Amino acid sequence: MFSFFNYRMTIVALLGMVALASGCVREGSGDLYDMAYSVEFYPAMPHLQTRVQEAFVNARPGERFVFKRGTYHFNSTLSLEGVDGIIIEGQGMNETVFSFDNQIAGAEGLKLTNCDDLILANFSVKDTKGDAVKVKDADGVTFYQVGVDWTGEPDITNGAYGLYPVSAQNILIDRCYVRGASDAGIYVGQTSNCIIRNSLVEMCVAGIEIENTSNADVHNNVARRNTGGILVFDLPEIPIKNGTKNRVYNNDVYQNDYPNFASPAGMVSKVPPGTGILLLSAQEVEVFNNNIAQNNIMGIGVFSYQTITALDPDLNYNDPEYDPYSRGVYIHDNTMSRSNNLPPYVHAISLVISNLFVGSDIPDILFDGFLPAGSSDADRICVKNNGTAGFANLDVAGDFVNVSTDLTPHDCTQASLPTPVVDAPVYPHP
Repeated sequence: MFSFFNYRMTIVALLGMVALASGCVREGSGDLYDMAYSVEFYPAMPHLQTRVQEAFVNARPGERFVFKRGTYHFNSTLSLEGVDGIIIEGQGMNETVFSFDNQIAGAEGLKLTNCDDLILANFSVKDTKGDAVKVKDADGVTFYQVGVDWTGEPDITNGAYGLYPVSAQNILIDRCYVRGASDAGIYVGQTSNCIIRNSLVEMCVAGIEIENTSNADVHNNVARRNTGGILVFDLPEIPIKNGTKNRVYNNDVYQNDYPNFASPAGMVSKVPPGTGILLLSAQEVEVFNNNIAQNNIMGIGVFSYQTITALDPDLNYNDPEYDPYSRGVYIHDNTMSRSNNLPPYVHAISLVISNLFVGSDIPDILFDGFLPAGSSDADRICVKNNGTAGFANLDVAGDFVNVSTDLTPHDCTQASLPTPVVDAPVYPHP
């Protein structure tokens, strides 16, 4: 058994093409090499829950947990903490299933904390009480062909997050699938250096959400039939804030018109059905080469936190380090289309927007109009080469009095953002 530390590579995403190059090996990986070994599990094992959890508690660095084909029924969270180099793998998303439909203890399905150089591959997690797969305080994590599903009609009682790395760095999410999350299907929060690619999210409130995160690439994904397809948010009163330099490109974002079934206490409850891509207090974000269709409230929205508080004063905050403005946004070369059939679900933001435009002919790209005092050219919201896509400045600060569809003040360019370098373990792995 080889330790995958000897096969670490640097993963670089560049405009939809991924180049793999040799990367650094962590100091001390030679010791891990000698300790690596494999443990196998089968669905019919007696005392399955206890045996798997005991194996996780006693895990050694470099250990590989292999789950054979079948459905594994667990009734409480499986947790693993403080062990590096772990691989948890099944035989495929449709072949190895972890079912938590009778969960009586814990909220998460898998909860992995402080585990660096982690690989999760080729299995699905279903019907957890809370988050499906949560990874916290980790450096170097690969999710490869991991599926998440809450069966039945999506509902507020479903878990909030599907794939949920948080307070982490060097995250790769590749060829994954999530359905039915009551907050975000794929959520990356308070993290640096991340790639989300080649994945499908559907019938979630937010399909993919990047929150308080820097240096993330979201590309070559499909986000369909969610409330909102792809969100880039930065929120106050969170330890890591003011994320920057995130790119959203080469995605198919369409028919995101599903009812919003989030908890009213969550920020995503403010996302209106009919949202393709939404930037909220997002700084230095580049949105390009996406196919955005039939998201009939907003194809792309650029908002600052002041719009949220204008619509709901209860969401005011006290955080002097927080920058509430969206700034330095560059939206270019997207293909956008829509019809005038509005989603049939009542929502505060969508009511305001639909009332501003006669005959429901809402422009594809919406900007709330907020910019900081003394802003420079680098802070501008630039919109370029998006075909026939319409644009509107909603003038939220002026109580919508001077709504303008004149693109001229935003007909500009910004410098293209750099490609993030993500140092995550490679899978498939010898």
